[in-house]
Amino acid sequence: MTLEYRTINCSPEDITMSAYPGAPGPGDVPDDFRRWRQAVQIGFHQNRSNARSLQLYYEEACADGWTLRGFHDSEQPASALGADYPVATYASLEKDMNIGAPELMPAHLITEVTVRPTHRRRGILRRMMTDDLTDAKERGIPLAALTATEATIYGRFGFGPTTFINRIQVKTDIRFRLREQPSGTIHMTSRDQLVRLAPKFFQRVHERNVGSVGRSRNDAYMSAGHWSYSDQTSDETVRNIVHMDENGQVDGYASYMVTDDITRARTLTIRDLCAANSNAHIALFAYLASIDLVEKVEWDRAPVNDPLEWALVDRRCYRVTERTDLIWCRILDPVRILSARAYPGVDSELILGVEDPMGFADGVFHLRAVDGTGTVERTDSPAEITMGADALASLFLGGVDARTLEASGRLSGSPEAISRAQQLFTSLGQPYSNTYF
Repeated sequence: MTLEYRTINCSPEDITMSAYPGAPGPGDVPDDFRRWRQAVQIGFHQNRSNARSLQLYYEEACADGWTLRGFHDSEQPASALGADYPVATYASLEKDMNIGAPELMPAHLITEVTVRPTHRRRGILRRMMTDDLTDAKERGIPLAALTATEATIYGRFGFGPTTFINRIQVKTDIRFRLREQPSGTIHMTSRDQLVRLAPKFFQRVHERNVGSVGRSRNDAYMSAGHWSYSDQTSDETVRNIVHMDENGQVDGYASYMVTDDITRARTLTIRDLCAANSNAHIALFAYLASIDLVEKVEWDRAPVNDPLEWALVDRRCYRVTERTDLIWCRILDPVRILSARAYPGVDSELILGVEDPMGFADGVFHLRAVDGTGTVERTDSPAEITMGADALASLFLGGVDARTLEASGRLSGSPEAISRAQQLFTSLGQPYSNTYF
């Protein structure tokens, strides 16, 4: 078996036309990109792209400057798919993340990772991951992030789950009542209007929520129903609404669809919901719950600390059906990351040791927080707490607290030092992101 390692660099200059509504039509998609995309679809069991869907995906890759990596097996037999189709895929792009700092932090996002079953356990993923993270580190990107289809893959590369979401089901029968009625008004809006509104509005939400990750170009189109990532077509069942505050300014939006299940009970599924404040969040839900012929509302990206649950007269209408991780982070520069995030209401210090076989975050670091501002420097002093790079990724925004990591064997230290770590890293509250990539 002879494996060849190839990369494709996508750039905004490569876009010649747009396949979005109102555009003149699809442009040319390079053959190497088309084959790379088909390999991704094989890995994730997705439908093959039609011409428009392929163009949309290519435009997103170019607009966001994706770097595509792949391994090709040149010894494929004549009856096989062909050596031009990669047996492994990997993509990365640059966005930003809210880590509770005065400014959003550059983040290296990783996506579309696949390895064909016939080529596993040959070090292919490790090679792509090592090269990509090394490149990001050399360019000064302080952390990487991904969403994991399988939870057992990325811990060995120093990734740990950082933000969490709940899948919820809310009964909308006569028991659904709010303790107080939210202010503002709800209005239906079109797909095209939501596409224009969503990116700018999401930025407000992004800057408000610690743990939030920046979105890609196509997210607004998927939210509005113009395009579905899974089946590669537009979704005509999607409807869109906006919430306006008392001054007539949009401060929230939602997209949704209504379906019948096998019992003929109608379920409203939220496709996307973004709110700039809790009033808009509750108001959007209240509207969705009031739609005729709907018996329940489901959403798979609800925050762990959802104000809606506590705004209900009968909170048993609100049920968490699943809790899962969403954003996994990998710290590449602990000094920069731990110095940048805020520590509100905390005056403390801690010497923490990080064990990182890949070398990016390895070392001992002295963290001092004074009046909520942190400073970090490397030190030769003995560590007061010790953890792996994957545990640091779960700890640094408070998504998992120090006592839980210690109880599970993922972190060690004296009870007093762990108490200080608890105080330092939970000071931002529960991190939250509703961005998939």
